[in-house]
Amino acid sequence: MATVIRFSDISKETCYFEDFPEMTLDMGYNYQAILDPTSIEVTVTPATDGYGLTGSFPYRVVTACSRCLGEVIIQGLASFDLLYKPGNQSPRARELNISSADSCVVFYRDDLPLRNLLLQQIYLELPEKILCKEECLGLCPDCGANLNEGSCGCSGSIDPRWNGLQSLLPS
Repeated sequence: MATVIRFSDISKETCYFEDFPEMTLDMGYNYQAILDPTSIEVTVTPATDGYGLTGSFPYRVVTACSRCLGEVIIQGLASFDLLYKPGNQSPRARELNISSADSCVVFYRDDLPLRNLLLQQIYLELPEKILCKEECLGLCPDCGANLNEGSCGCSGSIDPRWNGLQSLLPS
């Protein structure tokens, strides 16, 4: 059964714990990552203007390199310290000037399933562009060979649409 934080029921510090099976994460652009089974632990503490949520979970994500499509493993411990405030306290769009302290404030309307909290935090842990190594050469645009494994032997022909730029190069 999925664990849900019901803010309206919390009057004192309350701890939550849930185990999650392997999950497929949608990374956009038909790109996916696999989150290995994990467990999240969260402590919810009533605050004057909302609820403090602190917690952590270990993660191991298997996905593909953005350049060469080789397997990449990203692992670590996600920790968070958030302040959840009722949605009616949310500032209007024209009032938004977000400071670094405000970056940990979340406005809620309903109860919070722990699965949603886990997913929010794992997406924040993953880099925007996942690479197997910083100097990854990627794939050959002509034959698709992985250039990290050596030269592919293609002629290296230049797309004819770029020919106009050749005149700008020094002779």
